[in-house]
Amino acid sequence: MAAVAAAGVRPVVVCGHNAALRRRLHGAGRYVLGWVDDMPALMRAVDVMVENAGGLTCQEALAAGLPVVTYRPIAGHGRANAAILARAGLSRWAGTPQQLGPVLAAVIGTSPVVPSHDDVSQDPAGLVAEAARRAPPAGSAGTRRPLLDPVGDAVAVLAAMLQSTGGLR
Repeated sequence: MAAVAAAGVRPVVVCGHNAALRRRLHGAGRYVLGWVDDMPALMRAVDVMVENAGGLTCQEALAAGLPVVTYRPIAGHGRANAAILARAGLSRWAGTPQQLGPVLAAVIGTSPVVPSHDDVSQDPAGLVAEAARRAPPAGSAGTRRPLLDPVGDAVAVLAAMLQSTGGLR
């Protein structure tokens, strides 16, 4: 979160059910959410997703057309996923804080500026965070439907990767 903010981007962080992380990150000018029932709505409201493992949330972002930046990927599958996704042109990889700013600026297409105040009514990231807190769950009349078909989306991402890399070797 600090590296993203230092790169000039207003972060909106989703901690899921990790209350300890949420408490640790909460602070002035920070937009830290717990569990989000409608992640697709949140993804439509932001400019880029920064992640570190290339897992299901990354696939959901790719399916939604949200640009993905992998930053300091975790060891093992995180680094492997980052390499595959970047090589396939599906994401960007920033391994250091010095790389993160230029990569985010290239993906977003601007030079974002961090606001110097906490006025949520004037700050787009604050508005996004507030909307996500109030948003009703996806689905109609209390009926919940899956946000994505994880298997179908994984197959679509794999197919896109295979097309762009020329297939398995």
